[in-house]
Amino acid sequence: MGIFNKLGQEVEQFKQNVTAVAEEQADYRCLACDARFHTEYDECPECGAQEVTPQATTE
Repeated sequence: MGIFNKLGQEVEQFKQNVTAVAEEQADYRCLACDARFHTEYDECPECGAQEVTPQATTE
């Protein structure tokens, strides 16, 4: 495997990890499809349900 292929795979894995952490830290989530957001919506932009609620914080 070439160095650029390996580097490309590592970058892609890093992007996936960052996305997962960002979703875990989201302030709102849809109860219907479990999509997560940092902005409050009246309805879920993913599935259209009107079940977007604030995440419970554990501090």
